[in-house]
Amino acid sequence: MAAAQPLPESYRIYHRLREGVPAGSMQLGAGRNLFRPPPGVFTFLASELSNLTSVARLADYQHPLDEAETTAMAAVLANILGLSGVTADDLFVIEGSSKGISLVFQSVQDSCHTVALPLPTYFAAELSALRRDVPVSCYYRPDTGQVFALPTHPGRPRTLVMETIPNGVTGFVGSRVEDLTEPALTLVDCVFVIGNHPPPWASLSGRDLTRTVITLTASKDFAVPAARAGLLITKNDHVKDVARYDQLESTYSVSLVARRIILLYVLVVAAHHLWESSRATSRGAAQDVLREACAGVGGAACRQVLPPASLIAGIVEHLARMARRYAANWALAQPVFTREGSSATQPQIGYSCLLRLPARVRGHSRGDLVRWVNQVGRRLRLKLNPSLLFGGNCTIWQELYGTEFLLRVNLSDEPNQLRRVLAAWSIATSHPLETGS
Repeated sequence: MAAAQPLPESYRIYHRLREGVPAGSMQLGAGRNLFRPPPGVFTFLASELSNLTSVARLADYQHPLDEAETTAMAAVLANILGLSGVTADDLFVIEGSSKGISLVFQSVQDSCHTVALPLPTYFAAELSALRRDVPVSCYYRPDTGQVFALPTHPGRPRTLVMETIPNGVTGFVGSRVEDLTEPALTLVDCVFVIGNHPPPWASLSGRDLTRTVITLTASKDFAVPAARAGLLITKNDHVKDVARYDQLESTYSVSLVARRIILLYVLVVAAHHLWESSRATSRGAAQDVLREACAGVGGAACRQVLPPASLIAGIVEHLARMARRYAANWALAQPVFTREGSSATQPQIGYSCLLRLPARVRGHSRGDLVRWVNQVGRRLRLKLNPSLLFGGNCTIWQELYGTEFLLRVNLSDEPNQLRRVLAAWSIATSHPLETGS
């Protein structure tokens, strides 16, 4: 019998956290966007289903419009979003950014690499490191650059550095990696783009794409994680070869729905950027810039795959309302945190932040965070997502953050539901839960 595949520590911790917790419990730090998806996305997909049938795109593995879509995305990324020199050959539509992470780890598994991971990090990164036998050389704190080094690995002189910009758990935009070993390859995962802070394009536009891989996903901003719509961007020949071989193995095609969603996402991000940077002052002007950018590269075929200006504008306006929801929920939650003796920093982009628990919780829990969280879940029907779900271990969190007693907070929920969650959370932090197991 084959040996069981290794799993990150966070996987085992998750099951301990949820043991005996009712399935319908409330949750303070859900790992998905709870704001409703843009209606324009579904309008777009509904119209696309008939279009896909009419032009026979469902009847073959590949279609000329596939190339037109990729060329249009490359034009927008190069001419509007600052990734100069990017061409269609540098783009791969993938099944969410988790797939991109897996491909990058696959590309370095036989080339003597270790990996430096941010803390917090995503489960997918630690799992890919284990699956591909790429040892973690260190964890680092993105906002301060502080590093926690792990035992060295002789014979592995190259480093893969992973950055998440913004960090999907803390909402911090930026990544201080100057104290890390000079990377042979950098993976930049852009999980959010729309929010209350300038988008992260400035930190991406100067990158050497022969040594950098960028992944984008529509899962968070569009709130459609099940669509698995992602994009991998790089000029690194080896990573591109790995991505192409993967496409061959899976018979070329990603879901056409995913292809159309990621195209729409790139166009919406570009329109948002145009308005934010005042390069376009109206819906029509933004669409004119998008069309001009695409026509300069791919001509009529690229213009053909663009959705209507009004659809893009409607989605951008929806995402502005989403950002206002995040800000309003922060204003609702922050006084509660302060009153209970906790502290958090408002996310710059996205709906997620880390909450530092009051000192008394350590006394309630006798220092056992996992046990305390499980008790809160079982007795108060409130699911909590502590720091230990987001990489590393207690020692590493203590070193980089001064404590492992941190919880993820999701600011995307309906305000009334958030009030109910906060009320339960206040009870959890105010009363000991020691009786029983």
